[in-house]
Amino acid sequence: MNSKSLTKNTSCDSVNSCAKQIYNRVFDNAKWVCEKKYLGNSVRLITVLARNGEIISITLKSSSGNAEFNQLAIKAIRVTAPFYELSYLSDKDYEEASTINFLFSGTNDQKCH
Repeated sequence: MNSKSLTKNTSCDSVNSCAKQIYNRVFDNAKWVCEKKYLGNSVRLITVLARNGEIISITLKSSSGNAEFNQLAIKAIRVTAPFYELSYLSDKDYEEASTINFLFSGTNDQKCH
């Protein structure tokens, strides 16, 4: 079962629970951060999402200095969308959650093993 179909059937009831689900789904598409060649790279992206979870925009807030790393981070977000989780939130919570700051950092932490 792919992550998109799983999430369509999974609800979240708070900004925090939705954020956790979104983070986990994006990370599933960003395992490349574990590659040794990306250790020390870091990119911050600001993503604005529509109520239906589609991407409105992705803005590069701070570059890693590595174009490949930056593009892989953008791709991880794009292939994970739409973010259906947002449709479960109240209007107030959606307003809070509709702009997401993603930080991708090259790492060798426990999630990589």
